[in-house]
Amino acid sequence: MFESILLGVIGPNQILIIAVVIVLLFGARKIPQLMKGIGQGIKEFKNAQLLIFNNLGEKIYSCTYDGTKTVNCKTFSKGIYFVRIANGERQLTKKLVVE
Repeated sequence: MFESILLGVIGPNQILIIAVVIVLLFGARKIPQLMKGIGQGIKEFKNAQLLIFNNLGEKIYSCTYDGTKTVNCKTFSKGIYFVRIANGERQLTKKLVVE
């Protein structure tokens, strides 16, 4: 059951797996360039607008996203929601299922 959304938080096991895959795919020489690009991408979404919509498209939550925002979903009814992080022309939308 999803009780909260932790945006921007990854556990140590996921970091290790991602690191191994990156080394295998890109080689050790490309990692600094890749990390710099990821860092710039994260900076672009800081101070962005975080919006959560229900399946009817109605906005049910809105706040400024600073890269570490935690949203408590205990007050949400069971169903499908859409989480959107938008900063100017750039936006990221993901599906959230509350059971």
